Amino acid sequence: MRTVAILLGVFVTLAAAREAKADANTYCVGGFEFDSGTVTRNECGAHAAEYLCWHWHREMFVVGRDGKCRTCWDMCDSTCDTVMPIEHPEFSRASLYDCRRAEALKPGKEQIYVRDGVAVAVAPPPPPPAMAIRADIVRVSPGPYSVGDDLDLAVRAVGTDGKPRPVQGGEVIVAGPDGKEVLRVPVTIAPDGTASAKLKIPAGGALSLRFVPKGIRLDVTEKLGAITSAPFALSVSLCRLRGVMDAPGNKQVLVAGAPVSLRGHLTDKNGNSVGREALSAGMRALFVVDLGGGKTQKVEGTVAADGAVTASFTPPPPISDSDEVAIRLLGDGGAGDLCPGAPAVARLTKLGVGIDLGATPATCYVGMPCRVTLSFLLPVAGDSRAPAEAFVRDPALAVTATLNDEALGTFAADRPGDPASTWTLNFEPKMIAEVALEAIASVLGKQVTERRMLKVREPIVLELPAELDLGTINAGAAWHGTCKTLDFSRSRGVEEQEFRLESTKALGCETTLVANADGMRYPVPAGIQFTVGIDRAVPICLDDVPRCASESPEPVTLTVKALSPDFPDQVRTVRIRWKVTGRSFLSCHAWWIALLAGTVVTAFIAYGILAPHSFATDDAIKLAGKEQGLARATARRLRDLPGGKRGFYRSAATGVREDGSATDKHRQATFVLAAVRGAVVIRSTGGLRRLNRQTRKFEDVPVEKGGYAVSKNVTYQAGSLYFLIT
Repeated sequence: MRTVAILLGVFVTLAAAREAKADANTYCVGGFEFDSGTVTRNECGAHAAEYLCWHWHREMFVVGRDGKCRTCWDMCDSTCDTVMPIEHPEFSRASLYDCRRAEALKPGKEQIYVRDGVAVAVAPPPPPPAMAIRADIVRVSPGPYSVGDDLDLAVRAVGTDGKPRPVQGGEVIVAGPDGKEVLRVPVTIAPDGTASAKLKIPAGGALSLRFVPKGIRLDVTEKLGAITSAPFALSVSLCRLRGVMDAPGNKQVLVAGAPVSLRGHLTDKNGNSVGREALSAGMRALFVVDLGGGKTQKVEGTVAADGAVTASFTPPPPISDSDEVAIRLLGDGGAGDLCPGAPAVARLTKLGVGIDLGATPATCYVGMPCRVTLSFLLPVAGDSRAPAEAFVRDPALAVTATLNDEALGTFAADRPGDPASTWTLNFEPKMIAEVALEAIASVLGKQVTERRMLKVREPIVLELPAELDLGTINAGAAWHGTCKTLDFSRSRGVEEQEFRLESTKALGCETTLVANADGMRYPVPAGIQFTVGIDRAVPICLDDVPRCASESPEPVTLTVKALSPDFPDQVRTVRIRWKVTGRSFLSCHAWWIALLAGTVVTAFIAYGILAPHSFATDDAIKLAGKEQGLARATARRLRDLPGGKRGFYRSAATGVREDGSATDKHRQATFVLAAVRGAVVIRSTGGLRRLNRQTRKFEDVPVEKGGYAVSKNVTYQAGSLYFLIT
């Protein structure tokens, strides 16, 4: 029976596929290019012009037997999911991250194009010309500005032909007055393809802003050339005063053609209300309204004595069914120091009805229920309130949704007929993509729409090894040499998702488990938050490995938990084990032994150089064979005599022979003169006599083992020689 059921299932699948093929068997499989992780130049996108409709779209990524990625496009159906895999089993479905890890097949290398079930031969496109791109900041929220103010920017990329090129990402880079980068913020892509950024002004003075686009979408007949970013000059002031918006309120609905009361008030830089007298001479208070499509209108306000500012404004029709408008109160002229406060962000509509999709999640998952929630925004009061309520209360009101312009389903209200009702729609996404979700409310030909981008991802499924062995580590190893990879490759949906790592501690060990992220180490036991990259790998390392001792701890338990609230059950544990081998006494302590030995040698050398004593610079000796001859004798400096200068571990010492000549061979000398601290001593084996100046007679002087300290200018006799030290 099971075999029959399987065969029946296969038959039903094939029948459904052939039926889809019969309905609209039109698809294309071709190459593309990646730029900063996004698809840019797509070969199959060239066929969209043949049909002039939105339904020719990229359905999915596929990988061929060569391991390279392609895209599959179909039209108005799911042919890429049904017919194409049967007719071309050499392709298997892949995710965006699979393709980012693999190499994309370049456009022009190969293309499969089937139109209405018939294979169409497509000539390879000619070599594409380089398309230079200029990146501009086209609009900045009105100033003056001060440090810390929020700044709204609109950016775009334009080709050399003057046509805008859609971007899928990028950054705005802010440089300070010295030209050095001080901030960079990512841009946001709206459902209509426009790009914008929000930043907080980081510094004062003359700043320079540049938009650097990424993921520029090009035609298949174009190739990306040089990108130039035009600088935008921004001057930051002190902002002595602020214009604070009071009305309309945030999310308030404005109706095209219906007058709107604009109200605000003046404050000083500390937020205290001030009166009209605080304005500088020649300054006007203006309400600046940023409309859709980059248009701006200015309305001069009337300033009351207490600082209240009022004006009336009649908004023009929005570009779409409803546009977001930002209204600011600021100063024009004078000292230029009345800066805008936070804007009032309202919704400008044609019918007086807006749709709020703010409660809808930004991310949904393939095969899991995705709950889309909306509520209606109505005018607060006035003549526009009644028609708006009538629209929402109408029993014929239908609220539907599309996904990439294909029907998705119908919303249901929790309180039908109540303007404050919440409307919900549940669906299960079928493919991984970034899609445009549109909510459509219609009554008897009148329609209100709202679009937002929705990211559809693969569900998180954690598959990790039960154990990670870091191996045998040498004692004293540096942390970056101990790493092993915790492999997430068997997991699904983990790329660029946040997880938490924490672990138990290794009892009785000095070693700490750490995770390596961007070359930095983070201790795991206390818990860390990290994002898995497209390589699906996290290096786990050891820090504080003992320098000498060995360790063989019991395995520690590493816990990995998905932080997404949609996957509370995705928690896995991994046993981490390692062993530290100790070192011999010599290898372990060699560094301080070498340090100690070096210190001893240095001290020995230094002492040998510095410790020996020298004769004083003016120490000299006179010698004669008779006492009377000393008066005529010439003094000789002791330092100039043999041995008169100190050496390594040798104090200065010179010997005198019987004939009066000097020698450094002390055994040949009658007596030796040696330098000691602050004195000159004589060592004589033949006795020493000293002249007594009172009796004028020579007296014996006892010479001890260390020598006798001679006095200067006193006559001595050693053997047959008479001498004195001067």
